[in-house]
Amino acid sequence: MAVDIDASEDLKLLGNAAFKSRHFSRAEDLYSQAIEKHPSNPVLWSNRAAAHLHLEEYGSAISDATKAIELDPSFTKAYYRRGEAQFSLSHFQEAVGNFRSAAKLSPQDPMLRKRLQESERLLKIRKFEEALSMPEDTTSALRNIVLDDIVVEESYTGPKMERQAAEDGEETAADRYVLTRAFVLEMIEEFSSRGRCTGGSSPRSSWSLTRGCASCRRSLTSPCPTGTTSPCAATRTVSSMICSRSSS
Repeated sequence: MAVDIDASEDLKLLGNAAFKSRHFSRAEDLYSQAIEKHPSNPVLWSNRAAAHLHLEEYGSAISDATKAIELDPSFTKAYYRRGEAQFSLSHFQEAVGNFRSAAKLSPQDPMLRKRLQESERLLKIRKFEEALSMPEDTTSALRNIVLDDIVVEESYTGPKMERQAAEDGEETAADRYVLTRAFVLEMIEEFSSRGRCTGGSSPRSSWSLTRGCASCRRSLTSPCPTGTTSPCAATRTVSSMICSRSSS
């Protein structure tokens, strides 16, 4: 089909109007017609990617945004829309890459920075949860940590774990600290209300929580009470807490 730039522009404007009126299927169709008239215009591919996003057609959005980037590697919106589609699919690694590319092209855009930070935060949590899901023999380093050897600052005034007396050497020093439900809830509340644990960090508590989460993930066939394979809310909260503390 011969290129018809004027007809393509008219169809694009109609598509924009439909998009603004939230008639996304209509906008998608008009952008498709515009692309047929002028397939080398990256704006048309990016606009159709935006329509796909609103229709939750994330694979198509990624495909169209990628085509727009191929036609114009400096097209900020195309990277952003591809990042949005990857984010919606929980492909946080890919989303981070796209948002970083967009942020480099438009470093002053606060929305881009916000989406990049959110993607990076969720990617950290994902990696943390994957680490907790490792096979038993890969977590020996966690089991071998002796909590008594970890120094806690005198200024620390946050939640503290209970100790349990060892019986004739049957328990290691690390096992004498008991990770109770009350302690975990107190840690979550402390972090939620203050954004950190009062009086400074407590590496002993963080390592204990990490090891406790790993133990729970290994022992439960379905970590989530809903029966799904995704981490339960408590594990997500602890994961978020530790990841946030590690990046502060």
